[in-house]
Amino acid sequence: MFSIMGLIIIIQIKNLFSIILLIIMFIIYLLAMFSLIQAWYNTPRKEVARNELERMRKNQDNELRNLKFDKEIKFQNNVVCFDNTNNVLVIRDNSKFTNDIIKYTDILECEILENNNTVLQDGLGRALIGGVIAGGVGAVVGANTRKTEIITDLKIRIVTKNSSKSSYMIWLKSKEMSKQAFEFVNEVYAMIKNIISKNDITKNEINNSNKGILEQFEDLQNLKNKGIITQEEFEEKKKELLNKI
Repeated sequence: MFSIMGLIIIIQIKNLFSIILLIIMFIIYLLAMFSLIQAWYNTPRKEVARNELERMRKNQDNELRNLKFDKEIKFQNNVVCFDNTNNVLVIRDNSKFTNDIIKYTDILECEILENNNTVLQDGLGRALIGGVIAGGVGAVVGANTRKTEIITDLKIRIVTKNSSKSSYMIWLKSKEMSKQAFEFVNEVYAMIKNIISKNDITKNEINNSNKGILEQFEDLQNLKNKGIITQEEFEEKKKELLNKI
């Protein structure tokens, strides 16, 4: 009797193992089918993503086709390009394939922010970041007075008079900024400050020129009032002065 019961138990155990084995095989089958379906579903999406990436890359190249850069400053995916022929600078983000094109004459001011605190603006402020000489401005970015602070967030903000987009940001983030990041920010800032300085000089020259023309116009008006020149001569000279503005 015991031998019969033992045989029955052995048969039941074998059946249990068979059932478990069948369940495991079924799970493996389901996983394999799921992987195949997922691969089939993702294939066209990956192709679409590749096509979109290629389209963005071509658009970026087309936007820059007519520009000739005299200088490019690079750090990771950030590139700032300067075209002194067309008088524009380009902020490129190669991770997103985007370009921001800014006219030199539109630039009003530039500032550097460490951890969202302005450390340099329009050539003023405390010493620049990183302890690197910023050519053309004579300041140093990164010789931070807060010696114990770790810089994890570094920005260059450019303000313009363009009403459609008045502010541009170059943003670097890291657990701790490298020397190369500080050098990049310093060099970009120095270049933009030189552009702003030239804009100021040009503006002053125009203002001085206009002031001279106004003084000439007043002299011309006095000559006419005193009867030294005729009305026709006055109008002719006035037209010449207006054409110089």
